[in-house]
Amino acid sequence: MSKKKLIISGFITLLLLLSCSTLVFAQEINSETNDHYELYSVLRGDSLWFISQRLGVPLDQVMILNGLNEKSIIYVDQIIKLPNANSLSAPNSVKDATQIFHKVQNGDTAWLLSIKYGIPMPELLEANGLKENSILFLGQELKIPVHNILVKPTVSAEHGELLDWWTEAQYVWPLGSVATVVDFQTKKSWQVTRSYGAAHADVEPLTAKDAVIMKEVWGGKWSWSVRPVLVLVNGHRIAASASAMPHSIEKIGTENNFSGHSDIHFLNSRQHKDFQVNENHQRAIHEAAGI
Repeated sequence: MSKKKLIISGFITLLLLLSCSTLVFAQEINSETNDHYELYSVLRGDSLWFISQRLGVPLDQVMILNGLNEKSIIYVDQIIKLPNANSLSAPNSVKDATQIFHKVQNGDTAWLLSIKYGIPMPELLEANGLKENSILFLGQELKIPVHNILVKPTVSAEHGELLDWWTEAQYVWPLGSVATVVDFQTKKSWQVTRSYGAAHADVEPLTAKDAVIMKEVWGGKWSWSVRPVLVLVNGHRIAASASAMPHSIEKIGTENNFSGHSDIHFLNSRQHKDFQVNENHQRAIHEAAGI
């Protein structure tokens, strides 16, 4: 065989090897997907915001799922996790809501409308027969589910309502709204805003003063340890469980002296990292409810 033919043959072999290795890599990537996220390979020109808008997934959930923040740099061919319908929606769908209607205006997206009306984006999409990548058009009339959650009786005046996260608590305390948190044991209280969170509430102390009180409750240091708390919001006094470790993304900024957000769990809420129930949080919730 001539030298030229040997070179051509070797080049073809190399291409075949690269093709096979790419196929194996793709199979390995696909094998990592599960019921709660999908894998996405970053394209040239992508940003986290652009990916979230193009694929119709919440930006905060993309960042939380990948341990990123608004300043993180992503690169071409980077594999990132994207929340799918299972991780964005409740384990049990809510079917008993009444509804109002909204006419789509310039700038509306399903995500922004879900924030405006205090409902999960998957529920808004389901109510209108839409998908995450559906395009809204001006004047389109959308159904908006409305949930009127009645105040439940409590074991005593010291305890809180035991509200299910998926069917009750997340509607009582929508994204962007402020609540008062009362430590069940010390009775100290502080205010927080619900900044993010689909599987539980991701919160930030409203002011630097609130952060100081919160830190005092946990013995003068930020901690992942859980404590039973009561969340006072919109006429409700809800049994919950809180930790006090600042982490990941934030909305308020540096003025509250709290870098990131912390977690508050409710009955049947889940962890964002693996969508599993945290038993320590659930025990603290039942303590706050007296059950």
